[in-house]
Amino acid sequence: MAALLLTLFVWRCLKRPDPLLDVRLFRSKPFTAGTVAAFTASLAMAGIMLLVAQWLQGVAGFTPILAGLALLPMAVGSLATAPFAPTLAIRFGARAILSGGLAVAGIGLVGLFALRGLDTYWQLIAPLVLVGAGTGALAIASAIIMGSTPQEKAGNAAAIEESMYDLGNVFGIALLGSIAAVLYRAYLDIQNFTGDGITGQLAVEANESVVGALIVAESAGLPELAAAATAAFVTALGRAALVGGVIMLLAAIAVYLLVPRGFDITAHNHPDDPPADPPAQAQTARGLTH
Repeated sequence: MAALLLTLFVWRCLKRPDPLLDVRLFRSKPFTAGTVAAFTASLAMAGIMLLVAQWLQGVAGFTPILAGLALLPMAVGSLATAPFAPTLAIRFGARAILSGGLAVAGIGLVGLFALRGLDTYWQLIAPLVLVGAGTGALAIASAIIMGSTPQEKAGNAAAIEESMYDLGNVFGIALLGSIAAVLYRAYLDIQNFTGDGITGQLAVEANESVVGALIVAESAGLPELAAAATAAFVTALGRAALVGGVIMLLAAIAVYLLVPRGFDITAHNHPDDPPADPPAQAQTARGLTH
């Protein structure tokens, strides 16, 4: 039903001369590239940050406040790159900086998978910094989206961009969270603990989450269950991070292919604009030299 309603909404927007949401903006490749960057970056980050926060509080024993502080390396990475992203985009090109930023963030997520185990918090710092440093380039995505949109459609463009961030958060938690949950249950294989009395509701709780498994293990006096649940969750987190990293790397390739090489974030680049008259430009240049 939701897919049908969405299809009807898009069809209605395409038929109206002044729609509520102008989906025709997606005909612009740079605009599409910017929205892809916003969506995929939010998707990967939301899903992985959910899992990392669970590890910090459920496995490492961090309080909620300490867990929040533990995620600061990502913010530090973003603060280190975001202020310089526009300058770098002007010098090296918007597509190079935006696609490069997505690639760096993707490498950071793949780095979580490459750990092959998560024993201490300090192992998280480098991947978190890389993710933050890469997503610091998302300011360029906003510039590309607005720079490739007619001024009269700026409101539509801004609404679509914000929607992409929100949709990315929802899909990230749903997709990567579901992948991690399925893998956690598969690696835990709670049936191995049936002989230890972990059946019925206890098995359900242990299968539900690593926190539930740790509670059950403590109440039943089974350190083996706690160790198995922790190992299963860390493995599932790494596999989910790999999926998120691959998504980011694919998005980096898509952005590089969609954004024109000469895209200037300081100018209006809408493809429907008529080209400037070369003689007029030459006359203006000559006038400025006199």
